[in-house]
Amino acid sequence: MSSSLRACALLGILFLAGCNGTSHGPAARPSGTLYLAGVRPGSLAVVHVAQGRVERRQVHELKAGDPQFMIAATGGRLAVYGHDRTYALDAGAHEPGKSLGESWYFVPSATPGRVWLAVLDPRRPGTTVIGSVREVTVDGRVTVSHSARPPKWPISGAVDRGLLIQADALQVWDPATGRVVRRLPGVFPVASRGSLVASCADRCPTLHLTDTRTGSHAAIRPKGFRFSESYDGGFSRDGGLLALPARTTSGSPRVAVVDVATHAARLVPGPALAADYPLMTWSSSGWLFFNAGGGRLAAYRPGAARARLLPMRVRPFIDMAAG
Repeated sequence: MSSSLRACALLGILFLAGCNGTSHGPAARPSGTLYLAGVRPGSLAVVHVAQGRVERRQVHELKAGDPQFMIAATGGRLAVYGHDRTYALDAGAHEPGKSLGESWYFVPSATPGRVWLAVLDPRRPGTTVIGSVREVTVDGRVTVSHSARPPKWPISGAVDRGLLIQADALQVWDPATGRVVRRLPGVFPVASRGSLVASCADRCPTLHLTDTRTGSHAAIRPKGFRFSESYDGGFSRDGGLLALPARTTSGSPRVAVVDVATHAARLVPGPALAADYPLMTWSSSGWLFFNAGGGRLAAYRPGAARARLLPMRVRPFIDMAAG
Protein backbone atom coordinates (compact mmCIF):
# COMPACT_ATOMS: atom_id res chain seq x y z
CA MET A 1 0.00 0.00 0.00
CA SER A 2 1.30 3.42 -0.92
CA SER A 3 1.87 6.00 1.79
CA SER A 4 -1.03 8.12 0.48
CA LEU A 5 -3.44 5.19 0.47
CA ARG A 6 -2.24 4.15 3.94
CA ALA A 7 -2.87 7.64 5.21
CA CYS A 8 -6.39 7.61 3.79
CA ALA A 9 -7.13 4.23 5.34
CA LEU A 10 -5.84 5.37 8.73
CA LEU A 11 -8.04 8.41 8.58
CA GLY A 12 -11.02 6.21 7.74
CA ILE A 13 -11.94 8.13 4.61
CA LEU A 14 -11.14 5.65 1.89
CA PHE A 15 -14.83 5.48 0.98
CA LEU A 16 -15.78 8.31 -1.38
CA ALA A 17 -12.63 10.25 -0.59
CA GLY A 18 -10.66 9.82 -3.76
CA CYS A 19 -8.11 7.39 -2.25
CA ASN A 20 -8.43 4.85 -5.04
CA GLY A 21 -5.51 6.14 -7.04
CA THR A 22 -7.72 8.10 -9.43
CA SER A 23 -8.01 11.86 -9.38
CA HIS A 24 -11.63 12.98 -9.29
CA GLY A 25 -11.10 16.21 -7.43
CA PRO A 26 -12.82 19.57 -7.82
CA ALA A 27 -11.06 20.28 -11.13
CA ALA A 28 -12.92 17.43 -12.86
CA ARG A 29 -15.80 18.71 -14.99
CA PRO A 30 -19.20 16.99 -15.05
CA SER A 31 -19.96 15.18 -18.29
CA GLY A 32 -22.67 13.01 -19.74
CA THR A 33 -26.04 13.23 -21.44
CA LEU A 34 -29.20 13.56 -19.37
CA TYR A 35 -32.78 12.97 -20.47
CA LEU A 36 -35.59 14.67 -18.54
CA ALA A 37 -39.24 13.71 -19.09
CA GLY A 38 -41.19 16.92 -18.57
CA VAL A 39 -44.36 17.51 -16.61
CA ARG A 40 -46.14 18.48 -19.81
CA PRO A 41 -47.05 15.34 -21.80
CA GLY A 42 -44.57 14.61 -24.55
CA SER A 43 -42.01 17.16 -23.42
CA LEU A 44 -38.41 15.97 -23.21
CA ALA A 45 -35.18 17.81 -22.45
CA VAL A 46 -31.80 16.50 -23.56
CA VAL A 47 -29.03 18.00 -21.41
CA HIS A 48 -25.50 17.97 -22.82
CA VAL A 49 -23.72 18.46 -19.53
CA ALA A 50 -20.17 19.23 -20.64
CA GLN A 51 -21.40 21.84 -23.12
CA GLY A 52 -23.92 23.34 -20.70
CA ARG A 53 -26.57 23.00 -23.40
CA VAL A 54 -30.24 21.99 -23.10
CA GLU A 55 -32.31 20.84 -26.10
CA ARG A 56 -36.05 20.99 -25.53
CA ARG A 57 -38.37 19.09 -27.80
CA GLN A 58 -41.79 17.52 -28.13
CA VAL A 59 -41.69 13.73 -28.43
CA HIS A 60 -45.00 12.43 -29.73
CA GLU A 61 -44.30 8.86 -28.62
CA LEU A 62 -43.93 9.94 -24.95
CA LYS A 63 -47.44 9.89 -23.47
CA ALA A 64 -49.00 11.10 -20.22
CA GLY A 65 -49.24 8.63 -17.37
CA ASP A 66 -47.81 7.62 -14.03
CA PRO A 67 -45.64 4.54 -14.61
CA GLN A 68 -42.53 3.89 -12.57
CA PHE A 69 -40.43 4.35 -15.71
CA MET A 70 -41.32 7.11 -18.16
CA ILE A 71 -37.91 6.88 -19.83
CA ALA A 72 -34.85 4.64 -19.57
CA ALA A 73 -31.48 4.94 -21.29
CA THR A 74 -30.12 1.50 -22.16
CA GLY A 75 -28.24 -0.11 -25.01
CA GLY A 76 -27.43 3.25 -26.59
CA ARG A 77 -31.10 4.13 -27.02
CA LEU A 78 -33.89 5.78 -25.02
CA ALA A 79 -36.95 3.70 -24.17
CA VAL A 80 -40.09 5.79 -23.62
CA TYR A 81 -43.53 5.11 -22.18
CA GLY A 82 -46.22 5.33 -24.85
CA HIS A 83 -49.38 4.48 -22.84
CA ASP A 84 -50.32 1.36 -24.80
CA ARG A 85 -46.96 0.76 -26.48
CA THR A 86 -43.29 1.20 -25.66
CA TYR A 87 -40.97 3.00 -28.07
CA ALA A 88 -37.23 3.44 -28.43
CA LEU A 89 -35.52 6.55 -29.76
CA ASP A 90 -31.88 6.89 -30.75
CA ALA A 91 -29.28 8.29 -28.33
CA GLY A 92 -30.12 11.81 -29.47
CA ALA A 93 -33.81 11.17 -28.70
CA HIS A 94 -34.78 11.92 -32.29
CA GLU A 95 -38.08 10.91 -33.82
CA PRO A 96 -39.50 8.76 -35.23
CA GLY A 97 -39.30 6.23 -32.43
CA LYS A 98 -39.32 2.50 -33.06
CA SER A 99 -42.27 0.63 -31.60
CA LEU A 100 -41.12 -2.21 -29.35
CA GLY A 101 -44.61 -3.63 -29.09
CA GLU A 102 -47.88 -3.41 -27.23
CA SER A 103 -47.53 -2.82 -23.50
CA TRP A 104 -49.23 -1.22 -20.53
CA TYR A 105 -45.82 -0.11 -19.26
CA PHE A 106 -42.19 -1.24 -19.35
CA VAL A 107 -39.36 -1.92 -16.92
CA PRO A 108 -35.67 -2.06 -17.89
CA SER A 109 -34.28 -5.58 -18.04
CA ALA A 110 -31.34 -6.73 -15.93
CA THR A 111 -29.63 -7.28 -19.29
CA PRO A 112 -28.51 -3.92 -20.76
CA GLY A 113 -30.18 -3.03 -24.02
CA ARG A 114 -33.42 -4.82 -23.20
CA VAL A 115 -36.77 -3.97 -21.61
CA TRP A 116 -39.66 -6.02 -20.26
CA LEU A 117 -43.12 -5.15 -21.59
CA ALA A 118 -46.14 -5.71 -19.33
CA VAL A 119 -48.98 -6.84 -21.59
CA LEU A 120 -52.62 -6.57 -20.50
CA ASP A 121 -54.75 -9.70 -20.65
CA PRO A 122 -56.76 -9.54 -23.92
CA ARG A 123 -59.38 -11.79 -22.32
CA ARG A 124 -60.06 -9.12 -19.67
CA PRO A 125 -60.72 -5.97 -21.71
CA GLY A 126 -61.20 -2.79 -19.72
CA THR A 127 -59.17 -4.10 -16.77
CA THR A 128 -55.57 -3.69 -15.66
CA VAL A 129 -54.88 -7.42 -15.35
CA ILE A 130 -51.47 -8.32 -16.78
CA GLY A 131 -51.70 -11.42 -18.92
CA SER A 132 -48.01 -11.89 -19.66
CA VAL A 133 -44.69 -10.14 -20.14
CA ARG A 134 -42.33 -10.02 -23.10
CA GLU A 135 -38.66 -9.09 -23.20
CA VAL A 136 -37.37 -7.22 -26.24
CA THR A 137 -34.17 -5.46 -27.19
CA VAL A 138 -34.29 -1.71 -27.77
CA ASP A 139 -33.71 -2.52 -31.45
CA GLY A 140 -36.99 -4.47 -31.48
CA ARG A 141 -35.76 -8.08 -31.37
CA VAL A 142 -37.88 -10.34 -29.17
CA THR A 143 -35.84 -12.29 -26.61
CA VAL A 144 -38.71 -13.69 -24.52
CA SER A 145 -41.93 -13.89 -26.51
CA HIS A 146 -44.39 -14.90 -23.81
CA SER A 147 -44.48 -15.70 -20.10
CA ALA A 148 -46.71 -17.23 -17.51
CA ARG A 149 -49.28 -14.91 -15.97
CA PRO A 150 -47.70 -12.73 -13.26
CA PRO A 151 -49.21 -13.46 -9.84
CA LYS A 152 -49.68 -9.78 -9.03
CA TRP A 153 -48.83 -6.31 -10.22
CA PRO A 154 -47.08 -3.93 -10.24
CA ILE A 155 -43.93 -5.33 -11.74
CA SER A 156 -41.40 -2.82 -10.43
CA GLY A 157 -37.97 -3.92 -11.61
CA ALA A 158 -35.82 -6.75 -12.90
CA VAL A 159 -32.96 -8.95 -11.74
CA ASP A 160 -31.14 -11.64 -13.62
CA ARG A 161 -33.37 -14.34 -12.07
CA GLY A 162 -36.63 -12.66 -12.99
CA LEU A 163 -38.87 -9.70 -12.25
CA LEU A 164 -39.58 -7.86 -8.99
CA ILE A 165 -43.22 -7.87 -7.96
CA GLN A 166 -44.62 -5.78 -5.12
CA ALA A 167 -46.96 -7.61 -2.78
CA ASP A 168 -46.93 -7.63 1.04
CA ALA A 169 -43.17 -7.94 0.46
CA LEU A 170 -41.01 -7.86 -2.64
CA GLN A 171 -40.95 -11.08 -4.63
CA VAL A 172 -38.67 -12.33 -7.38
CA TRP A 173 -40.87 -13.98 -10.00
CA ASP A 174 -39.53 -16.21 -12.77
CA PRO A 175 -41.43 -15.47 -16.04
CA ALA A 176 -40.39 -18.81 -17.54
CA THR A 177 -41.83 -21.04 -14.80
CA GLY A 178 -44.39 -18.70 -13.27
CA ARG A 179 -42.95 -19.38 -9.81
CA VAL A 180 -41.88 -16.97 -7.08
CA VAL A 181 -38.24 -17.93 -6.53
CA ARG A 182 -37.34 -15.60 -3.67
CA ARG A 183 -38.96 -13.21 -1.20
CA LEU A 184 -37.13 -10.06 -0.17
CA PRO A 185 -37.38 -7.81 2.89
CA GLY A 186 -39.36 -4.61 2.57
CA VAL A 187 -41.81 -3.56 -0.11
CA PHE A 188 -40.04 -0.61 -1.80
CA PRO A 189 -37.61 -1.57 -4.60
CA VAL A 190 -35.07 1.22 -4.11
CA ALA A 191 -32.81 -0.05 -6.90
CA SER A 192 -31.67 -3.23 -8.64
CA ARG A 193 -28.67 -4.26 -10.69
CA GLY A 194 -27.78 -7.74 -11.92
CA SER A 195 -28.71 -10.03 -9.02
CA LEU A 196 -28.57 -7.33 -6.35
CA VAL A 197 -31.64 -5.57 -4.94
CA ALA A 198 -31.80 -2.67 -2.49
CA SER A 199 -35.13 -2.59 -0.67
CA CYS A 200 -36.87 -0.83 2.21
CA ALA A 201 -39.95 -1.02 4.38
CA ASP A 202 -42.12 2.01 5.14
CA ARG A 203 -39.97 4.99 6.25
CA CYS A 204 -36.90 2.85 5.49
CA PRO A 205 -35.54 2.27 9.02
CA THR A 206 -33.18 -0.30 7.47
CA LEU A 207 -31.81 -0.57 3.96
CA HIS A 208 -31.61 -4.18 2.81
CA LEU A 209 -29.10 -5.34 0.19
CA THR A 210 -29.95 -8.82 -1.08
CA ASP A 211 -28.20 -10.96 -3.65
CA THR A 212 -31.15 -12.71 -5.29
CA ARG A 213 -28.88 -15.40 -6.72
CA THR A 214 -27.23 -16.52 -3.47
CA GLY A 215 -29.64 -15.19 -0.86
CA SER A 216 -26.90 -13.31 0.99
CA HIS A 217 -28.24 -10.26 2.78
CA ALA A 218 -26.97 -7.14 4.52
CA ALA A 219 -28.95 -4.73 6.72
CA ILE A 220 -27.68 -1.14 6.75
CA ARG A 221 -28.73 1.42 9.37
CA PRO A 222 -27.12 4.84 8.91
CA LYS A 223 -26.01 7.09 11.75
CA GLY A 224 -26.98 10.75 11.92
CA PHE A 225 -29.60 10.52 9.15
CA ARG A 226 -32.16 8.12 7.76
CA PHE A 227 -32.83 6.68 4.34
CA SER A 228 -36.17 7.40 2.63
CA GLU A 229 -38.46 4.76 1.17
CA SER A 230 -38.14 5.18 -2.56
CA TYR A 231 -38.25 3.83 -6.10
CA ASP A 232 -35.68 6.40 -7.17
CA GLY A 233 -32.31 5.03 -6.07
CA GLY A 234 -29.67 3.74 -8.44
CA PHE A 235 -26.50 1.68 -8.54
CA SER A 236 -23.44 3.16 -10.21
CA ARG A 237 -22.52 1.67 -13.56
CA ASP A 238 -19.76 -0.46 -12.00
CA GLY A 239 -22.09 -1.57 -9.19
CA GLY A 240 -19.78 -0.33 -6.45
CA LEU A 241 -22.01 2.44 -5.10
CA LEU A 242 -25.70 2.92 -4.43
CA ALA A 243 -27.30 6.37 -4.36
CA LEU A 244 -30.71 6.87 -2.76
CA PRO A 245 -32.85 9.55 -1.12
CA ALA A 246 -32.34 10.30 2.56
CA ARG A 247 -33.38 12.78 5.25
CA THR A 248 -31.31 14.66 7.79
CA THR A 249 -32.35 14.70 11.44
CA SER A 250 -34.11 18.01 10.70
CA GLY A 251 -36.01 16.46 7.78
CA SER A 252 -34.09 18.03 4.90
CA PRO A 253 -34.05 15.78 1.77
CA ARG A 254 -30.55 14.79 0.73
CA VAL A 255 -28.75 12.22 -1.41
CA ALA A 256 -27.05 9.36 0.42
CA VAL A 257 -24.38 7.11 -1.08
CA VAL A 258 -23.66 3.58 0.15
CA ASP A 259 -20.51 1.60 -0.56
CA VAL A 260 -21.85 -1.79 -1.63
CA ALA A 261 -18.76 -3.70 -0.45
CA THR A 262 -18.25 -2.09 2.97
CA HIS A 263 -21.86 -0.93 3.62
CA ALA A 264 -20.53 2.47 4.72
CA ALA A 265 -23.12 5.21 4.14
CA ARG A 266 -22.88 8.98 4.09
CA LEU A 267 -24.77 12.03 2.91
CA VAL A 268 -23.47 13.83 -0.16
CA PRO A 269 -22.38 17.36 0.85
CA GLY A 270 -23.66 20.23 -1.25
CA PRO A 271 -27.08 20.98 -2.75
CA ALA A 272 -30.14 19.35 -1.24
CA LEU A 273 -32.32 16.84 -3.10
CA ALA A 274 -35.69 18.01 -4.42
CA ALA A 275 -38.52 17.02 -2.11
CA ASP A 276 -41.23 16.53 -4.77
CA TYR A 277 -39.35 14.45 -7.35
CA PRO A 278 -36.22 13.08 -5.63
CA LEU A 279 -34.77 11.80 -8.91
CA MET A 280 -31.18 10.74 -9.50
CA THR A 281 -29.21 8.82 -12.13
CA TRP A 282 -25.64 7.68 -12.78
CA SER A 283 -24.07 8.44 -16.14
CA SER A 284 -21.59 6.27 -18.00
CA SER A 285 -19.00 8.97 -17.25
CA GLY A 286 -19.15 8.05 -13.54
CA TRP A 287 -21.03 11.16 -12.40
CA LEU A 288 -24.14 11.05 -10.26
CA PHE A 289 -26.77 13.63 -11.26
CA PHE A 290 -29.81 14.56 -9.20
CA ASN A 291 -32.76 16.92 -9.09
CA ALA A 292 -31.89 19.82 -6.80
CA GLY A 293 -35.30 21.50 -7.24
CA GLY A 294 -36.13 24.96 -8.52
CA GLY A 295 -35.10 24.06 -12.06
CA ARG A 296 -31.57 23.12 -11.03
CA LEU A 297 -29.57 19.92 -11.50
CA ALA A 298 -26.66 18.86 -9.32
CA ALA A 299 -23.67 16.66 -10.13
CA TYR A 300 -21.45 14.61 -7.83
CA ARG A 301 -18.33 12.60 -8.62
CA PRO A 302 -17.22 10.12 -5.94
CA GLY A 303 -14.00 11.50 -4.51
CA ALA A 304 -15.09 15.13 -4.76
CA ALA A 305 -15.61 17.20 -1.62
CA ARG A 306 -19.21 18.02 -2.50
CA ALA A 307 -21.86 18.04 -5.21
CA ARG A 308 -22.16 21.08 -7.42
CA LEU A 309 -25.01 22.81 -9.23
CA LEU A 310 -24.90 22.74 -13.02
CA PRO A 311 -25.01 26.19 -14.64
CA MET A 312 -28.15 25.64 -16.71
CA ARG A 313 -31.78 25.73 -15.63
CA VAL A 314 -34.39 23.19 -16.70
CA ARG A 315 -38.16 23.03 -16.72
CA PRO A 316 -40.02 20.80 -14.19
CA PHE A 317 -39.57 17.10 -14.90
CA ILE A 318 -40.96 13.81 -13.56
CA ASP A 319 -38.36 11.26 -14.68
CA MET A 320 -34.63 11.30 -15.35
CA ALA A 321 -32.17 9.05 -17.19
CA ALA A 322 -28.54 9.30 -18.23
CA GLY A 323 -26.52 8.03 -21.15
